Amino acid sequence: SATIGFTPDDKTNFYASYKQYFIAPTVNQLYSSGSGNPDLKYETGYTYELGMKHYFDKNTTIDLNAYRRKSSDAIGLVKKNDGSDDSIYTNYDIEKTKGFSVKVNKSINDCINLGAGYTYIYVDPQPNKNPNKNGYLPRGVWNFNIGYDNDRLAVDFDGRGVINREGRKAAKVHTSTSFWVWDISANYKCSNSIKLFGKIGNIFNTNYTERVYDLDPEAWYASPGRNYMVGMEYTF
Repeated sequence: SATIGFTPDDKTNFYASYKQYFIAPTVNQLYSSGSGNPDLKYETGYTYELGMKHYFDKNTTIDLNAYRRKSSDAIGLVKKNDGSDDSIYTNYDIEKTKGFSVKVNKSINDCINLGAGYTYIYVDPQPNKNPNKNGYLPRGVWNFNIGYDNDRLAVDFDGRGVINREGRKAAKVHTSTSFWVWDISANYKCSNSIKLFGKIGNIFNTNYTERVYDLDPEAWYASPGRNYMVGMEYTF
């Protein structure tokens, strides 16, 4: 890998990087029953990236970056040629990916901080498949955060929006292609020894999945719905 940076003033930094990499196949990809392939090659590739960080003032920053990636011998599930519906892990020739991200942070005062970010990714489709690893990866992800922190109380309100995670062509689950999940957590320091904490996860009880490749209705493992956690930490 190689990276070069340029700082024209004390508020802005530009950088460019080039990286080569390889990814070895997993044990599951090599030897799992039915879909394993012990003849898999490792994936190789390279990435170009351009980025910038700018301080508008001491309380406001923005981070930007964009990249392109090209992989050879990428590993994925391919349907077998035996007339069945079974698939096997296979190396395919070339996989091209591009994307960018934007992140903004703003400190309102010594206690309150705001953050917002967006990430976009597009992976060229393989034959007869959807883009983004046959719909496994979303096209976009939003992240929002509001944080409050003083000497005793810390509160975080977080939101994440997954946009256009469409699944494979043969089995789309339209209710899960895009979703938002919001969480809130708090910590209160009663003393130097005692800390109370609590969290509400998935506040709006969104029905979504992040666990299954195909987004297939017959193999759809839902992520947790609304959930609660309270506790206490004591330091001796």
